[in-house]
Amino acid sequence: MTAEPPPPGNRYPSGLLARIWSGRMFRDQGQPGWDVWPCGGTGPGEDDQGMAVEVHVQGRVESGHLPDFNEAVRNYSEYAQSQGYRAPEVLLGLSGPMNTVRLVYRYDDLSQYEDHEIRAMQDREYGKLAGAMRFAEGTLDYAIFRRI
Repeated sequence: MTAEPPPPGNRYPSGLLARIWSGRMFRDQGQPGWDVWPCGGTGPGEDDQGMAVEVHVQGRVESGHLPDFNEAVRNYSEYAQSQGYRAPEVLLGLSGPMNTVRLVYRYDDLSQYEDHEIRAMQDREYGKLAGAMRFAEGTLDYAIFRRI
């Protein structure tokens, strides 16, 4: 069974979530409509805490610029925190291509990530600081994970 839209008034799906959920979703287990809701409950009002997600941004820092990256990511994180953005956890790869880093953003609800992205698109200083991290051209990869 393909998923039917949720009843009016429920915030799912919307924005990015609607794009992620294009097509098949949850299998029907005898209940009309969706049998499992994204927030983990069986319908509106039961468990409306949202869907916890992590956004992983992985890339390779240009050769010889890891110290510059460290300074840039520190400035970026400080700015992000001061402006109410989610600051990432920063990981350095111990295997694979040299200078691979991963920024991990954790959100309690996918709508928080959407809000972050919308604000960031309009914030020139945020873009300037993010661009200063010196990722090698063509190495950035974005992935969104939900907790199960």
